[in-house]
Amino acid sequence: MSFTTTVATKGTAPTSLHAVAFFARGIRLAAIETDGLRVQSERGNVHLQKVKATDKADEIGVVDAIVFCVKLWDVESAGEQIRPPVGSETCLIPMLKGIDASERLIPFLAQTVCWAALLC
Repeated sequence: MSFTTTVATKGTAPTSLHAVAFFARGIRLAAIETDGLRVQSERGNVHLQKVKATDKADEIGVVDAIVFCVKLWDVESAGEQIRPPVGSETCLIPMLKGIDASERLIPFLAQTVCWAALLC
């Protein structure tokens, strides 16, 4: 079982408006550490060779926003694992297929603002 969650952290990186860290585990983390991150889009492809990636959420620190991208059956375990970077002002944006995904995160991350985003 593996998942990737994108976490936007406070601060400024030299090449972007915000520092970004990726929380991943298993083969996804190994792939990011080895090959970087590739984004393929109709608007153009991007290959980021060096990105901050970890499987230890407490290494990231408290963040402004989390874009939460996991399979629906992994919501609870992933929600538990990303508690360390969640602060009182963290905005959580779940990008999941499943009508109750946002509601399933509330017990883990109740102190955050949890926006709902439904993928079809």
